[in-house]
Amino acid sequence: MNSPGTLVRGEEMAAMTSLTNVGEHEGLSAEALGQCLDLINGQVAILGPDDACLYGNRAWAEARGLNPAACAGAEPSTYLDGARLVEFEALLKRVRDTGKSIEFEDVSDGRGLRTLVRAVGDGRLLFIANPVAYSSEDGPQVEAESVNISHGSWGRLAPLTRREREIMVLLAKGLTIKEAAKQLDRSQKTIEGHRDSIYRKLGTSSRAELAIVSIRAGLMPAETDDESI
Repeated sequence: MNSPGTLVRGEEMAAMTSLTNVGEHEGLSAEALGQCLDLINGQVAILGPDDACLYGNRAWAEARGLNPAACAGAEPSTYLDGARLVEFEALLKRVRDTGKSIEFEDVSDGRGLRTLVRAVGDGRLLFIANPVAYSSEDGPQVEAESVNISHGSWGRLAPLTRREREIMVLLAKGLTIKEAAKQLDRSQKTIEGHRDSIYRKLGTSSRAELAIVSIRAGLMPAETDDESI
């Protein structure tokens, strides 16, 4: 499934442009990587042809329990295991083989992440991950194929389907049942059924509680203009 574009923040687009140019013309030096990546707040890393980390910024290293000063050389098996490791390695191979960027929503310890993986030359990959809530419709876009992830650690949200997580966030943001139904092109009765299922699975009974759960999961920012939440 091709998405119209992956939304990234301005500083990430600048880093991606710089890294792509470096990869095509100069090679990815540690100094160039450091200058590009340490200025970015999201999780960013460059992975080598063997999937080992060539450079990871502090956010990327800390999210994987690695020492930021010594994460170079870390292989995926250092911070992933089982089916999650197999799936991640298959995604990296897919990007290298096709040369096409991919995006996916992933979960780590119950926090939703939107991840972009892009080839930058010589078998090397640029990895950018941000909390789902930080995506902005005003940001620049990068063409990428949207793929589904089967293995994640959703924590408290594990019982919810992807559609239920989507509806949970809409309701947490203050949309009415009618507005959510219109946005998702579903009937109000369908949305009400999903809402009731969400409440039952999470043990919640109000939009305020859904907002707290969504914020803690990184699915929506802490700030909201809806005074009713």
